Amino acid sequence: MNRFSLTFGFLVIAGSVCVAQENPNFLTPNEKAGGWRLLFNGTTFDGWRGYRMAGVPESGWAIENGLLKTVPRAKGRELITVDKFNDFELSWEW
Repeated sequence: MNRFSLTFGFLVIAGSVCVAQENPNFLTPNEKAGGWRLLFNGTTFDGWRGYRMAGVPESGWAIENGLLKTVPRAKGRELITVDKFNDFELSWEW
Protein backbone atom coordinates (compact mmCIF):
# COMPACT_ATOMS: atom_id res chain seq x y z
CA MET A 1 0.00 0.00 0.00
CA ASN A 2 1.33 3.43 -0.94
CA ARG A 3 0.35 6.47 1.12
CA PHE A 4 0.51 10.05 -0.01
CA SER A 5 0.09 13.04 2.29
CA LEU A 6 0.24 16.66 1.26
CA THR A 7 -0.42 19.92 3.06
CA PHE A 8 -1.89 22.72 1.01
CA GLY A 9 -4.68 25.30 1.19
CA PHE A 10 -6.81 24.73 -1.91
CA LEU A 11 -8.01 21.56 -3.55
CA VAL A 12 -9.01 21.22 -7.19
CA ILE A 13 -9.62 17.76 -8.52
CA ALA A 14 -9.14 17.60 -12.27
CA GLY A 15 -9.16 13.84 -12.80
CA SER A 16 -10.98 10.74 -11.68
CA VAL A 17 -11.03 9.70 -8.07
CA CYS A 18 -10.79 5.92 -7.97
CA VAL A 19 -10.45 3.81 -4.84
CA ALA A 20 -9.87 0.07 -4.99
CA GLN A 21 -11.72 -0.88 -1.81
CA GLU A 22 -15.09 -2.48 -1.42
CA ASN A 23 -16.41 0.45 0.63
CA PRO A 24 -13.95 3.36 0.45
CA ASN A 25 -16.31 6.00 1.83
CA PHE A 26 -16.12 5.47 5.56
CA LEU A 27 -13.99 6.56 8.50
CA THR A 28 -12.87 4.37 11.35
CA PRO A 29 -13.69 5.48 14.89
CA ASN A 30 -10.02 6.41 15.36
CA GLU A 31 -10.06 8.58 12.22
CA LYS A 32 -13.22 10.35 13.39
CA ALA A 33 -11.67 10.94 16.82
CA GLY A 34 -8.58 12.33 15.08
CA GLY A 35 -10.65 14.98 13.28
CA TRP A 36 -10.71 13.37 9.81
CA ARG A 37 -13.70 13.94 7.54
CA LEU A 38 -14.69 12.60 4.15
CA LEU A 39 -14.66 14.96 1.18
CA PHE A 40 -16.83 12.62 -0.91
CA ASN A 41 -19.73 10.54 0.47
CA GLY A 42 -19.83 8.08 -2.43
CA THR A 43 -23.37 8.89 -3.56
CA THR A 44 -23.91 12.63 -4.12
CA PHE A 45 -22.11 15.84 -5.02
CA ASP A 46 -22.83 17.25 -1.54
CA GLY A 47 -19.91 19.43 -0.50
CA TRP A 48 -18.71 20.02 -4.08
CA ARG A 49 -19.24 22.74 -6.66
CA GLY A 50 -17.77 23.86 -9.94
CA TYR A 51 -14.93 26.37 -9.91
CA ARG A 52 -16.44 29.88 -9.95
CA MET A 53 -19.93 28.33 -9.85
CA ALA A 54 -22.61 28.07 -7.17
CA GLY A 55 -23.42 24.44 -8.03
CA VAL A 56 -22.04 21.37 -9.73
CA PRO A 57 -21.28 21.60 -13.48
CA GLU A 58 -24.02 20.14 -15.66
CA SER A 59 -21.54 17.92 -17.51
CA GLY A 60 -18.09 16.46 -17.10
CA TRP A 61 -18.58 14.56 -13.82
CA ALA A 62 -20.45 11.42 -12.77
CA ILE A 63 -20.85 9.22 -9.72
CA GLU A 64 -20.71 5.52 -10.59
CA ASN A 65 -20.43 2.63 -8.15
CA GLY A 66 -19.42 4.96 -5.32
CA LEU A 67 -16.69 6.65 -7.38
CA LEU A 68 -16.41 10.25 -8.49
CA LYS A 69 -15.33 10.14 -12.13
CA THR A 70 -14.73 12.44 -15.05
CA VAL A 71 -16.89 11.76 -18.11
CA PRO A 72 -14.68 11.09 -21.15
CA ARG A 73 -14.94 13.67 -23.93
CA ALA A 74 -17.52 15.70 -21.98
CA LYS A 75 -16.81 19.35 -21.59
CA GLY A 76 -17.04 20.32 -17.95
CA ARG A 77 -15.52 22.47 -15.23
CA GLU A 78 -13.18 21.70 -12.37
CA LEU A 79 -14.70 20.54 -9.10
CA ILE A 80 -13.73 22.13 -5.83
CA THR A 81 -14.98 21.67 -2.29
CA VAL A 82 -17.70 24.01 -1.04
CA ASP A 83 -15.85 24.45 2.24
CA LYS A 84 -12.51 26.21 2.39
CA PHE A 85 -9.64 24.57 4.24
CA ASN A 86 -6.43 25.88 5.77
CA ASP A 87 -3.40 23.71 6.45
CA PHE A 88 -4.85 20.23 6.18
CA GLU A 89 -3.54 16.78 5.44
CA LEU A 90 -4.97 14.92 2.46
CA SER A 91 -4.45 11.16 2.42
CA TRP A 92 -5.45 8.51 -0.10
CA GLU A 93 -4.43 4.98 -1.01
CA TRP A 94 -3.87 3.43 -4.43
